[in-house]
Amino acid sequence: SMAMLIEEMDAADIRLGVIMGRQSAEPHGVIPNDDIADVMASYPDRFVSFAGIDVSRTMDWCLAEVDRCLENSGFKGVSIEPGASPTPMMADDERLYPLYEHCVKRGVPISVTLSSLLSHMAGYGHEYGSPLPLYKVARDFPNLSIIVSHGAWPWVREVLGLAFVAANIYLSPDLYMV
Repeated sequence: SMAMLIEEMDAADIRLGVIMGRQSAEPHGVIPNDDIADVMASYPDRFVSFAGIDVSRTMDWCLAEVDRCLENSGFKGVSIEPGASPTPMMADDERLYPLYEHCVKRGVPISVTLSSLLSHMAGYGHEYGSPLPLYKVARDFPNLSIIVSHGAWPWVREVLGLAFVAANIYLSPDLYMV
């Protein structure tokens, strides 16, 4: 329950949580942006959120959804899962470039979930979880802050190398921590 989550956050002295939207293929599923907006309205001082964008939809829809969500107080960025979307793609797929460009124009970061485990569970190839294509994205969009969710596990060494040479790539070592 949300009440229990807030209690646990308080006990751990966590003031602010991040809610990542999700628009992925099964078995991962969807966390609707409107549901996130409802949580944000109920707990405005406890969470920030990233809008989940289904990159398999038309780019017009994606950009409109980004704008709609950013208009809602609390949404601070965009979250995509290109390798686990209903139509899998690599992070440097040219179809994603208008979305990256839009995030730069709006001044918001993008969280790119990369993990071979997630793409495999969705029935796609191991290569869709690779962080290596992000190097091209980071070079092509030097003003875009790129957060790599799950530390690109199991591609940890590779993503560390990318973050070392691309100042706009940040790592979120979540979920797979012991």
